[in-house]
Amino acid sequence: MSLADELLLFAGIYAFALMVTVYLHKREGRESPEKARRYAALPWPYKALCYCGVVPLFSAIRLPGSFIFAIVAFLCVEGLCVRWYRKNGFF
Repeated sequence: MSLADELLLFAGIYAFALMVTVYLHKREGRESPEKARRYAALPWPYKALCYCGVVPLFSAIRLPGSFIFAIVAFLCVEGLCVRWYRKNGFF
């Protein structure tokens, strides 16, 4: 595959992953109003870490090791968010 094909594939997977992520956040918010309030209160840099850091790593699935890095990044971001929630009285 050429570089252009690889980038197009990455962009497609990234767009799909973003749509799935947004859908899951909205569904969880409808099912649990408490979760929706917590997520709404979360500062944008934490949300940006998910959308601009973790999701692209999962989208780069064709690169060796990116899935492992994505899981580690997800766990780190999740830990940061839980820490922020606890510090601000949401847990």
